[in-house]
Amino acid sequence: MSKDQEFLLSMLRNVNGNDRRKPVRDFEESAKAHQLAAITLLGAFFQ
Repeated sequence: MSKDQEFLLSMLRNVNGNDRRKPVRDFEESAKAHQLAAITLLGAFFQ
């Protein structure tokens, strides 16, 4: 699996709430930004 695919799957897990890892407080806003990016990216693919 390529790094791009791994990254997309990671974002999808975050969006679906399946990622059991706890984000560090300093990265919570970054995680929210990644979720928004995942929703936007996946939404563009599945229109």
